[in-house]
Amino acid sequence: MKKISGYIISFLLVISVFCVYLAIVLSNQAKWNGLGEFGDSFGALTSLFTGLAFAGLVATLLLQKEDLEETRNEFKLQNKTFERQRFEDSFYRLLALYKDNLRELSIDGKDGGRIEGIDALRTMLEKFQLAWVVCSQQSFPETKVERDAYLYLLLTCVRSKLSKHRRYLETISTILNFIYEECPEISDKARYCKILASQLTIYEVKYLFYQALDSQVDTELRKLMLQSDVIVRKISESNISKGHLKAFEHLWDLNIPHKGVYKFPMSQKDKIKARKFVKKQGLAPTVLQLIKNEPTNKT
Repeated sequence: MKKISGYIISFLLVISVFCVYLAIVLSNQAKWNGLGEFGDSFGALTSLFTGLAFAGLVATLLLQKEDLEETRNEFKLQNKTFERQRFEDSFYRLLALYKDNLRELSIDGKDGGRIEGIDALRTMLEKFQLAWVVCSQQSFPETKVERDAYLYLLLTCVRSKLSKHRRYLETISTILNFIYEECPEISDKARYCKILASQLTIYEVKYLFYQALDSQVDTELRKLMLQSDVIVRKISESNISKGHLKAFEHLWDLNIPHKGVYKFPMSQKDKIKARKFVKKQGLAPTVLQLIKNEPTNKT
Protein backbone atom coordinates (compact mmCIF):
# COMPACT_ATOMS: atom_id res chain seq x y z
CA MET A 1 0.00 0.00 0.00
CA LYS A 2 2.83 2.37 0.84
CA LYS A 3 4.59 1.54 -2.42
CA ILE A 4 1.43 2.24 -4.52
CA SER A 5 0.88 5.59 -2.79
CA GLY A 6 4.47 6.57 -3.58
CA TYR A 7 4.03 5.74 -7.28
CA ILE A 8 0.79 7.77 -7.49
CA ILE A 9 2.39 10.79 -5.85
CA SER A 10 5.40 10.61 -8.20
CA PHE A 11 3.15 10.31 -11.26
CA LEU A 12 0.98 13.27 -10.23
CA LEU A 13 4.08 15.35 -9.55
CA VAL A 14 5.43 14.70 -13.07
CA ILE A 15 2.07 15.52 -14.72
CA SER A 16 1.78 18.70 -12.67
CA VAL A 17 5.23 19.91 -13.69
CA PHE A 18 4.54 19.13 -17.37
CA CYS A 19 1.20 20.98 -17.30
CA VAL A 20 2.72 24.05 -15.65
CA TYR A 21 5.53 24.13 -18.19
CA LEU A 22 3.12 23.71 -21.12
CA ALA A 23 0.95 26.56 -19.83
CA ILE A 24 4.00 28.84 -19.64
CA VAL A 25 5.05 27.92 -23.20
CA LEU A 26 1.60 28.46 -24.71
CA SER A 27 1.18 31.80 -23.00
CA ASN A 28 4.44 33.00 -24.56
CA GLN A 29 4.35 31.24 -27.96
CA ALA A 30 4.20 34.61 -29.79
CA LYS A 31 7.74 35.16 -28.68
CA TRP A 32 8.96 31.93 -30.27
CA ASN A 33 10.57 32.07 -33.75
CA GLY A 34 9.38 28.81 -35.28
CA LEU A 35 8.76 25.29 -34.09
CA GLY A 36 12.47 24.51 -33.95
CA GLU A 37 13.09 26.89 -31.11
CA PHE A 38 9.90 25.66 -29.46
CA GLY A 39 11.23 22.10 -29.67
CA ASP A 40 14.60 23.17 -28.31
CA SER A 41 12.85 24.64 -25.32
CA PHE A 42 12.09 21.12 -24.10
CA GLY A 43 15.79 20.50 -23.40
CA ALA A 44 15.53 21.92 -19.91
CA LEU A 45 12.31 20.01 -19.36
CA THR A 46 14.00 16.80 -20.53
CA SER A 47 16.76 17.34 -17.96
CA LEU A 48 14.10 17.94 -15.34
CA PHE A 49 12.29 14.72 -16.26
CA THR A 50 15.59 12.83 -16.20
CA GLY A 51 16.23 14.12 -12.68
CA LEU A 52 12.71 13.23 -11.63
CA ALA A 53 13.11 9.75 -13.10
CA PHE A 54 16.30 9.27 -11.13
CA ALA A 55 14.58 10.53 -7.99
CA GLY A 56 11.73 8.10 -8.66
CA LEU A 57 14.23 5.27 -9.01
CA VAL A 58 15.81 6.21 -5.69
CA ALA A 59 12.37 6.39 -4.08
CA THR A 60 11.53 2.95 -5.48
CA LEU A 61 14.75 1.49 -4.09
CA LEU A 62 14.03 2.99 -0.68
CA LEU A 63 10.52 1.57 -0.71
CA GLN A 64 11.86 -1.82 -1.72
CA LYS A 65 14.37 -1.63 1.11
CA GLU A 66 11.55 -0.92 3.56
CA ASP A 67 9.55 -3.83 2.17
CA LEU A 68 12.59 -6.09 2.46
CA GLU A 69 13.13 -4.99 6.06
CA GLU A 70 9.48 -5.68 6.89
CA THR A 71 9.75 -9.11 5.27
CA ARG A 72 12.91 -9.83 7.23
CA ASN A 73 11.23 -8.78 10.51
CA GLU A 74 8.20 -10.93 9.74
CA PHE A 75 10.51 -13.88 9.03
CA LYS A 76 12.33 -13.34 12.32
CA LEU A 77 9.02 -13.21 14.17
CA GLN A 78 7.79 -16.38 12.47
CA ASN A 79 11.09 -18.13 13.19
CA LYS A 80 10.93 -17.02 16.82
CA THR A 81 7.39 -18.36 17.13
CA PHE A 82 8.44 -21.64 15.52
CA GLU A 83 11.40 -21.99 17.91
CA ARG A 84 9.15 -21.38 20.90
CA GLN A 85 6.62 -23.97 19.69
CA ARG A 86 9.38 -26.49 19.02
CA PHE A 87 10.83 -25.93 22.49
CA GLU A 88 7.46 -26.23 24.22
CA ASP A 89 6.59 -29.43 22.36
CA SER A 90 9.92 -31.00 23.37
CA PHE A 91 9.63 -29.72 26.95
CA TYR A 92 6.20 -31.24 27.53
CA ARG A 93 7.26 -34.51 25.90
CA LEU A 94 10.21 -34.68 28.33
CA LEU A 95 7.85 -33.87 31.20
CA ALA A 96 5.57 -36.73 30.15
CA LEU A 97 8.62 -39.02 29.96
CA TYR A 98 9.57 -37.97 33.49
CA LYS A 99 6.11 -38.90 34.76
CA ASP A 100 6.37 -42.28 33.03
CA ASN A 101 9.76 -42.95 34.62
CA LEU A 102 8.40 -41.95 38.02
CA ARG A 103 5.50 -44.39 37.68
CA GLU A 104 7.88 -47.18 36.65
CA LEU A 105 10.24 -46.56 39.58
CA SER A 106 9.83 -49.43 42.04
CA ILE A 107 11.36 -51.12 45.09
CA ASP A 108 10.78 -54.40 46.93
CA GLY A 109 7.86 -54.46 49.37
CA LYS A 110 7.56 -56.35 52.65
CA ASP A 111 5.19 -58.98 51.27
CA GLY A 112 7.40 -59.81 48.28
CA GLY A 113 5.52 -57.46 45.97
CA ARG A 114 6.68 -54.19 44.47
CA ILE A 115 6.10 -50.63 45.69
CA GLU A 116 5.98 -48.20 42.78
CA GLY A 117 6.07 -44.51 41.94
CA ILE A 118 5.63 -41.88 44.66
CA ASP A 119 4.93 -44.62 47.20
CA ALA A 120 8.37 -46.08 46.51
CA LEU A 121 10.05 -42.72 47.18
CA ARG A 122 7.97 -42.18 50.32
CA THR A 123 8.87 -45.64 51.64
CA MET A 124 12.59 -45.12 51.02
CA LEU A 125 12.51 -41.73 52.75
CA GLU A 126 10.71 -43.18 55.76
CA LYS A 127 13.34 -45.91 56.07
CA PHE A 128 16.07 -43.30 55.75
CA GLN A 129 14.51 -41.14 58.46
CA LEU A 130 14.22 -44.10 60.85
CA ALA A 131 17.86 -45.02 60.21
CA TRP A 132 18.94 -41.42 60.83
CA VAL A 133 17.01 -41.19 64.11
CA VAL A 134 18.92 -44.25 65.33
CA CYS A 135 22.16 -42.33 64.67
CA SER A 136 21.01 -39.67 67.18
CA GLN A 137 22.63 -36.90 65.15
CA GLN A 138 20.42 -33.80 64.95
CA SER A 139 22.51 -30.65 64.56
CA PHE A 140 25.59 -30.20 62.39
CA PRO A 141 28.71 -30.29 64.63
CA GLU A 142 31.31 -27.57 64.98
CA THR A 143 34.59 -29.50 65.20
CA LYS A 144 36.18 -31.21 62.19
CA VAL A 145 36.25 -34.70 63.75
CA GLU A 146 32.57 -34.52 64.69
CA ARG A 147 31.65 -33.07 61.28
CA ASP A 148 33.43 -35.89 59.47
CA ALA A 149 31.61 -38.45 61.63
CA TYR A 150 28.29 -36.69 60.93
CA LEU A 151 28.91 -36.72 57.16
CA TYR A 152 29.99 -40.36 57.26
CA LEU A 153 26.80 -41.42 59.05
CA LEU A 154 24.60 -39.26 56.82
CA LEU A 155 26.06 -40.53 53.56
CA THR A 156 25.94 -44.11 54.81
CA CYS A 157 22.23 -43.74 55.60
CA VAL A 158 21.56 -42.18 52.19
CA ARG A 159 23.34 -44.94 50.30
CA SER A 160 21.82 -47.78 52.29
CA LYS A 161 18.20 -46.54 52.31
CA LEU A 162 17.82 -44.31 49.21
CA SER A 163 18.79 -46.51 46.27
CA LYS A 164 19.65 -44.69 43.07
CA HIS A 165 17.19 -44.91 40.20
CA ARG A 166 19.41 -43.72 37.40
CA ARG A 167 16.82 -43.34 34.65
CA TYR A 168 14.61 -41.21 36.89
CA LEU A 169 17.52 -38.97 37.92
CA GLU A 170 18.83 -38.63 34.37
CA THR A 171 15.40 -37.55 33.13
CA ILE A 172 15.29 -34.70 35.67
CA SER A 173 18.83 -33.70 34.70
CA THR A 174 17.92 -33.77 31.00
CA ILE A 175 14.86 -31.55 31.49
CA LEU A 176 16.82 -28.96 33.50
CA ASN A 177 19.66 -28.96 31.00
CA PHE A 178 17.16 -28.59 28.15
CA ILE A 179 15.61 -25.55 29.84
CA TYR A 180 18.96 -23.84 30.46
CA GLU A 181 20.51 -24.63 27.07
CA GLU A 182 17.59 -24.66 24.60
CA CYS A 183 15.00 -22.19 25.88
CA PRO A 184 14.75 -19.47 23.16
CA GLU A 185 14.15 -16.63 25.64
CA ILE A 186 16.31 -16.21 28.73
CA SER A 187 13.37 -14.61 30.54
CA ASP A 188 11.29 -17.78 30.01
CA LYS A 189 13.73 -20.14 31.74
CA ALA A 190 12.42 -19.37 35.22
CA ARG A 191 8.85 -20.00 34.03
CA TYR A 192 9.66 -23.46 32.69
CA CYS A 193 11.63 -24.30 35.85
CA LYS A 194 8.56 -23.28 37.82
CA ILE A 195 6.39 -25.59 35.70
CA LEU A 196 8.79 -28.45 36.37
CA ALA A 197 8.97 -27.68 40.10
CA SER A 198 5.17 -27.58 40.30
CA GLN A 199 5.14 -31.24 39.24
CA LEU A 200 7.43 -32.33 42.09
CA THR A 201 5.96 -33.67 45.30
CA ILE A 202 7.76 -33.22 48.61
CA TYR A 203 9.00 -36.82 48.34
CA GLU A 204 10.57 -36.16 44.94
CA VAL A 205 12.21 -32.95 46.16
CA LYS A 206 13.72 -34.70 49.19
CA TYR A 207 14.88 -37.67 47.15
CA LEU A 208 16.56 -35.37 44.61
CA PHE A 209 18.23 -33.41 47.40
CA TYR A 210 19.76 -36.48 49.04
CA GLN A 211 20.89 -37.93 45.69
CA ALA A 212 22.53 -34.60 44.84
CA LEU A 213 24.14 -34.61 48.28
CA ASP A 214 25.57 -38.10 48.05
CA SER A 215 27.47 -38.81 44.86
CA GLN A 216 30.32 -37.33 42.88
CA VAL A 217 28.63 -38.83 39.84
CA ASP A 218 25.68 -36.45 40.18
CA THR A 219 27.63 -33.20 39.99
CA GLU A 220 25.64 -32.28 36.86
CA LEU A 221 22.32 -32.86 38.62
CA ARG A 222 23.52 -30.90 41.64
CA LYS A 223 24.63 -27.95 39.50
CA LEU A 224 21.43 -27.89 37.46
CA MET A 225 19.17 -28.11 40.51
CA LEU A 226 20.87 -25.18 42.22
CA GLN A 227 20.66 -22.98 39.11
CA SER A 228 16.89 -22.84 39.58
CA ASP A 229 15.73 -20.50 42.34
CA VAL A 230 12.32 -22.15 42.41
CA ILE A 231 13.78 -25.64 42.96
CA VAL A 232 16.14 -24.34 45.66
CA ARG A 233 13.12 -22.74 47.33
CA LYS A 234 11.22 -26.03 47.17
CA ILE A 235 14.17 -27.76 48.83
CA SER A 236 14.34 -25.14 51.59
CA GLU A 237 10.58 -25.51 52.21
CA SER A 238 10.56 -29.33 52.28
CA ASN A 239 11.28 -29.76 56.01
CA ILE A 240 14.71 -31.18 55.33
CA SER A 241 16.83 -31.16 58.48
CA LYS A 242 18.86 -27.99 58.94
CA GLY A 243 21.79 -30.22 59.80
CA HIS A 244 21.47 -31.93 56.41
CA LEU A 245 21.26 -28.58 54.63
CA LYS A 246 24.41 -27.45 56.44
CA ALA A 247 26.09 -30.74 55.56
CA PHE A 248 25.30 -30.07 51.89
CA GLU A 249 26.79 -26.58 52.16
CA HIS A 250 29.90 -27.89 53.90
CA LEU A 251 30.44 -30.83 51.56
CA TRP A 252 29.90 -29.06 48.24
CA ASP A 253 30.50 -25.41 49.17
CA LEU A 254 27.05 -24.61 47.75
CA ASN A 255 24.44 -22.68 49.68
CA ILE A 256 20.82 -23.78 50.04
CA PRO A 257 18.82 -21.26 52.12
CA HIS A 258 17.13 -22.62 55.22
CA LYS A 259 13.38 -22.29 55.50
CA GLY A 260 12.40 -18.64 55.21
CA VAL A 261 10.61 -16.40 57.68
CA TYR A 262 7.15 -17.66 58.59
CA LYS A 263 4.61 -14.84 58.27
CA PHE A 264 1.28 -15.37 60.02
CA PRO A 265 -1.55 -13.56 58.15
CA MET A 266 -2.69 -11.72 61.31
CA SER A 267 -1.30 -8.88 63.36
CA GLN A 268 0.70 -9.94 66.41
CA LYS A 269 -1.80 -8.24 68.71
CA ASP A 270 -4.83 -10.04 67.21
CA LYS A 271 -2.91 -13.29 67.15
CA ILE A 272 -2.15 -13.14 70.91
CA LYS A 273 -5.79 -12.34 71.72
CA ALA A 274 -7.03 -15.20 69.56
CA ARG A 275 -4.62 -17.65 71.15
CA LYS A 276 -5.71 -16.68 74.66
CA PHE A 277 -9.36 -17.06 73.68
CA VAL A 278 -8.77 -20.50 72.16
CA LYS A 279 -6.95 -21.72 75.27
CA LYS A 280 -9.72 -20.35 77.46
CA GLN A 281 -12.26 -22.50 75.60
CA GLY A 282 -10.54 -25.68 76.80
CA LEU A 283 -9.94 -27.26 73.41
CA ALA A 284 -8.76 -30.83 72.85
CA PRO A 285 -5.13 -31.58 73.82
CA THR A 286 -4.18 -32.16 70.16
CA VAL A 287 -5.18 -28.60 69.27
CA LEU A 288 -3.33 -27.19 72.27
CA GLN A 289 -0.27 -29.15 71.21
CA LEU A 290 -0.61 -27.67 67.72
CA ILE A 291 -0.61 -24.16 69.21
CA LYS A 292 2.40 -25.05 71.34
CA ASN A 293 4.33 -26.17 68.27
CA GLU A 294 3.29 -23.18 66.17
CA PRO A 295 6.09 -21.92 63.87
CA THR A 296 7.86 -18.80 65.07
CA ASN A 297 9.13 -15.85 63.06
CA LYS A 298 12.73 -16.97 63.46
CA THR A 299 14.70 -18.29 60.52
